[in-house]
Amino acid sequence: MAGRELFGEEEKKEVMDVLETGILFRYGHEAERKDHWKARDLEAEVTKYTGANYAHAISSGSTAVATAMAAAGIGYGDEVICTPFTFLATIEEAFYAGALPVFAEIDETLCLSAEGIEKAISPKTKAVVLVHMCGAAADMDSIIEVCNKHNLLLLEDCGQALGAWYKGKHVGLFGTGGGFSFDFFKITTCGEGGVYITNDKTAYETASWYSDHGHTHEGNNRGMEPHHIMGRNFRLSELNAAIGLAQMRKIETIRNINRENKAVFKEVMEQIPELSFRHIPDPDGDSGTFLNFFLPTQELAEKAVNKMKSEGLGGFDYWYKNMYHFINQWDHVKNMKAPQKLAIHEFGAPQDYQNLHLPKSQEVIGRLISFGIKAAWSKEETQAYAEKIAKAYFEGKSLPDQLPLEGKDKLIFINVDEYEPKTEQIDALRDELLAYNGLPSGLVGIGGGSVMDIAKAVSTQWFYTGMDTYIHDEESKSGIFYNTFAAAYGDKSLELCEEIFLGPNAGQNPENDEKLMIASLFGGLSLTYSEVGVCHALSYGLSYVFGDRHGYANCIAFNHLEEYYGDAVKKFKDMVAQHEVPLPQNRAANWTEEEILKMSEVAYNLPHMWHHALGEDWKNKISIPQIADLYRRM
Repeated sequence: MAGRELFGEEEKKEVMDVLETGILFRYGHEAERKDHWKARDLEAEVTKYTGANYAHAISSGSTAVATAMAAAGIGYGDEVICTPFTFLATIEEAFYAGALPVFAEIDETLCLSAEGIEKAISPKTKAVVLVHMCGAAADMDSIIEVCNKHNLLLLEDCGQALGAWYKGKHVGLFGTGGGFSFDFFKITTCGEGGVYITNDKTAYETASWYSDHGHTHEGNNRGMEPHHIMGRNFRLSELNAAIGLAQMRKIETIRNINRENKAVFKEVMEQIPELSFRHIPDPDGDSGTFLNFFLPTQELAEKAVNKMKSEGLGGFDYWYKNMYHFINQWDHVKNMKAPQKLAIHEFGAPQDYQNLHLPKSQEVIGRLISFGIKAAWSKEETQAYAEKIAKAYFEGKSLPDQLPLEGKDKLIFINVDEYEPKTEQIDALRDELLAYNGLPSGLVGIGGGSVMDIAKAVSTQWFYTGMDTYIHDEESKSGIFYNTFAAAYGDKSLELCEEIFLGPNAGQNPENDEKLMIASLFGGLSLTYSEVGVCHALSYGLSYVFGDRHGYANCIAFNHLEEYYGDAVKKFKDMVAQHEVPLPQNRAANWTEEEILKMSEVAYNLPHMWHHALGEDWKNKISIPQIADLYRRM
């Protein structure tokens, strides 16, 4: 995660430039510094990388936040909405600016939510201080909408989020300005330092003046510069800036390594079924510095933390009990303890800090474990470490504990040691499942071949396999390539399918299993002389974008193709009804236009299927927009 992992000759060179001149101060001394302006060059690198109009290097991330508040005019008695999950400097700087923090809820983005902000707004609210936690942006669209609706200023604390973007814009540029940290643990480091960025010239000038005792940096006599405002000493030294300059030139390399290693880590952790991962509104904008995941409950998270500690595994944070990053341990904040009198002591707290009601934040952080991603590790090292974490998690757990059940899930143990499963055993298991909660949406077999065969026999996969054959046959006979050879096999295959699924002895039984095997064989032989059509083209799109299994995808598509396959679709629907198969309805309501377009492009680029179904001039009869309309019916 930290840029310090990749210190090298570049940092040494920039530091030596400064030491050789002896000019550690960022302003003035033009003749002696030999044209080395490390703080100025660092600011230029930051603006080039982030796209900001202005950047001002500062002594720390904390002072960057203080400067952002000053540049936005946040001060005495202003209520500002803050997060309960942040390095507490965010809150300290609000207090010392004279502001009155109001704590609002976060969500699974680990940042303030629009809903949480909305509920915390009062007539006195002036600004939202948004913290982009753990290397990724908040849900900016919804938050900006709330700020605009209520005419609130938006300030961004981006201490952990250099290299994080949202829909092509770098964090820190959505409001009045953003403060970043270059401390020892960040993606790029100065050892200690920070930077403020903005697109507003007035805010930039205020930041520049405020962080240097009001100096305007005009002319060449520092002692005679005009001063428009009072300020502070938040200057960054040239030595720190030199390190930061070399680091900023490496940021995209570090970010890419982080993202690659994070993907490796996440892939391993995804094998733990009860884990869910932090919601990142723009995954492409993630800086990759943290892998954040949730356990189902706080109790399970604490057990996992204790287990990893007992195994000597580190590199993670459990923020729920961290003294500096979550509000539970901020007794000094709740008691408003400071070495001097602050505005909040005059106005009083806008909330009862001792009895804050933030159930969503408590629930989210209680379940959260965060791993820092190592930029110095290879993919192999990252995978090996992730596997140690997964092994520690699973070790000593019984199978039921490794497979947490949700809702109406059911775990059944089957003894296949003494004999292969018999038809009677399959029938009894099927009847047990149907009596338990009706037709299940799926079955998963865990174990050897016998268990897998049982799961397949009991599940609706039998139906989808049969329908794949039936749909093959109907598509084959309905197109221009159908011929006598194809008909010889295809007609018999269709006859068997109708017996199996609609005949007087319909259903899964040994006799029909044999018939289905023959029907599948004949259907395949028929296709060697013919071709599939519209349904298969659409099903490939479903499988490509959503990973739907082939037979299942065929059923979803065929259910809506009356205009192409008429009576065959009606007969298909009779089969679905007779066997009580729960095909999903209105899936398209949850699809994005991008997903529909991708499926349509995949389907369109299967010309042999469209040629068979629609003829040689198929391109005059079907287009990508028309295919998209077919998907929207599903």
